[in-house]
Parts: sequence; structure tokens; C-alpha cells
Amino acid sequence: PYIMHATLPKKQHLIRLIVVMIIIPIMAESLYSPGLPALAESFQVSIHSAENTLSIFLLGFAIGNLFWGHVSDVIGRRPVVMTGFTLFIIATWICCQTQEFEYFMLARLLQAFGGSVSCCAQSINRDLFSQKERIAVSAFIGTSVSLTPAWGALIGGYVITFFEWRVTFWILLVTGMLLTSLLYYKLPETKQGNRLQVSPQALLGVSRKIFSDSNLLVHSTMIGLGLGIMYTFLGEGAFYCITELGMSSAAYSVICALGALSYASGCQLANFLIQRGLVYKKVMTIGLFGGLATYSIFLQAVYLKVIKQGAASVVGVWFEPATIIILLLWMIGSVCLALVLTPSFAMVLENQKDHSGVAASWFGCINNGLNASINATMSVLHSTQMWVMPLFFMGICVLMIIVFFTTLDKSGLEAENMA
Repeated sequence: PYIMHATLPKKQHLIRLIVVMIIIPIMAESLYSPGLPALAESFQVSIHSAENTLSIFLLGFAIGNLFWGHVSDVIGRRPVVMTGFTLFIIATWICCQTQEFEYFMLARLLQAFGGSVSCCAQSINRDLFSQKERIAVSAFIGTSVSLTPAWGALIGGYVITFFEWRVTFWILLVTGMLLTSLLYYKLPETKQGNRLQVSPQALLGVSRKIFSDSNLLVHSTMIGLGLGIMYTFLGEGAFYCITELGMSSAAYSVICALGALSYASGCQLANFLIQRGLVYKKVMTIGLFGGLATYSIFLQAVYLKVIKQGAASVVGVWFEPATIIILLLWMIGSVCLALVLTPSFAMVLENQKDHSGVAASWFGCINNGLNASINATMSVLHSTQMWVMPLFFMGICVLMIIVFFTTLDKSGLEAENMA
């Protein structure tokens, strides 16, 4: 009763549950990112090591994606979702308690592995909605999900200002338990039809079909690179704004929050343009070149020394040109990223109806692997030189443009003519 012919209220109910699945692991980043400098001081580790708490989370996410989606095609979506989020809650409790950095990193890896079960949200989306519906659903999910970093960063920034950084993990633990309880009582099984056979031959055959799908590979890559920029700003941006520019944790969290709200607006703009006849590739093109122009202006502002070390502490954080410029550029860049990623999220599993769980596994593994690699690279490149981060963002954006215009199979995609 929950497949394509489900009533509108049931579908709207399931969209809300999909959003809940996706926001739980996102909270694991947005709540604590303003506290990265405090975390480094608490564990007495380097900035590089503190940033790697984000990289290892993304690595665990990529590994978990590869596991949960396959299993969900075998035993169904619901039992997999509940098992994954139970592991997430256990790992979050360990993060609250441990005093050893090595154990904290292992807990972050387990937290990500459990939270990566959210990849099944893509499978449920593919189980339930038609091609035309998925653009609107993707925009709604993107809008809703982007609000999580907004209030998460705001809460995290103010919690770090008045309490120690571990309080953010206690908040995450309680919230995760409440949302997981909601899924336990409300989430139905959406996997219909034949289940995937547990045999090397069956898995190999499905994987071969997936890796011959250029649509999935290209959009997974675009999403991984785009999210890499966003998560790099959550990690490196904390040191860039707080340590180098002299902003408070609260001020940095406001920038993150307004950037998330801008991303939400960009999701709605993408949906508006596509529903009114603009082909989704043109929407993505606007976003790609808009992003490249934005990061170029960011780099130019550093070159002209409008953005420089200690700038935010000179006059006052909200009256300093450096703060205003970073805020405006991050908001514009977030809108541009939304124009790219909203269509990609809707189109990535277009050709994978029969085995959307396995396809979601490989999709999550590819995009989160790229995301983790980008964040790890930025942590290695970490520098007090203000030009490094905007130049890095420009390089990723150029790579996205190259991938988009050189590898998409324009002849083999059903969604090619979709407006």
C-alpha cells in the first residue's frame, strides 16, 4: 500500500520520515563543528587531528553505505534502519564518555557506520516516487535537511560559548534517541517485489549493472565533490573564522546557519526552475559557474587583504568587512551548490529501480568517500595563509565542471528529456 499508488497523506508522512532518517547523522556534524578548537584543546591534540574527527566520520559513512544498502535489498529497509540507528546511539554515548582521543575516533567511526544507514532514505525515495515526483521531493528534502545544520550550528555555537564541547554530544544523544523512537513506531517496510539473493553471482551481477550506469557514477561524483565543499567549511572554516579571523564560536555558527538557510532557498529555486520547464542540466550549469565566480571573488578579497588574520577582532565581528564578505559569499555559494546538488540527488538512482538498495550503497560509498578525501586533503593543507581555503574551493568547483561536461552519457539516460 506504500508504493506508487499510495495516497498523498501517506506519501507526505513518509517524506517526513525520510527527512528524519537523513537529519540524524547530519546533526553529528553541525552540532559539534563550532567546538573543534575546544575539542583539540581538551584532548591536547593538533588542529590536524581535530579536523580528522570529521574525516574519519565521513570515512565510516562511506564504509557503512556500502554495507547497509546491500543488506536492505536482502532483508528489507525497516530492520536495517533500526539496527543502524541503534549503533549510532551507542557510539554517541561513547563519544560523551571517553577521555581518550583514540577511543573517541573509534567511536566516531562507529557512529558514522551506524548513521550511514540513512543511505536507505534514497532507496525508500526510489521505492515510492515517480520520476517527476522525485525532483519536488528532492527539493523538499534538501530544504528540510539544510535547516538541520542551521539550527544545529546555532545551538552548537552557543553551547560551546557557555558549556564544554561534550554537551553537544549529550544533546545529540537525546535527540537521536527520540527520532529513532519515532522511526521505530512509524516507518513501514517499503521494499516490495523480489529480494536480492545472497550469493556472489547475484551481487556481482547487480554491481556490474550499477557500474555501467554513467548517470549514477556522474551524479554520485558531483554530490561527493559538492558536499566536500560544504563539510570542508564546517571543519576548516571553524579554524579559519574563529582562530585566524578572531570571530567568536557564536558568530561562526551564525554564518553556518545562514549558509544552510541559503542552501534551503537554493533547493526551492532549483525545483521552481525545473518544474517550469528549464532542463535540469541547465540549472546545474548555472550553479556550477555561479559557484566558481563566488569562490573567485573570495580569493580576490583575500588577495586585496580585505580578509586577513585578526580582522574580525579589530572593530567588532559584525562591522568588519571580512565577516560581512565571508557571510555573503558563503550564502551565495550555498545557493549555487543547491542548484547543482538538488537535481543530482533526484536523478542519481533513476536507472536503478529494481535494486535501489545496492545502488544507494554504491552511491553513498562514492560520494562519502570523495567527501572524506576532500576533507582529509584540506586538513593536510591546513595553513594560516588565508588564500588556501578559497583556492581549494575553486579547484573543487573546476573539477566538478570538468566531470559534468565530459562524462555524462547524454544518450543513455531516461531522465534526459525531463524538464
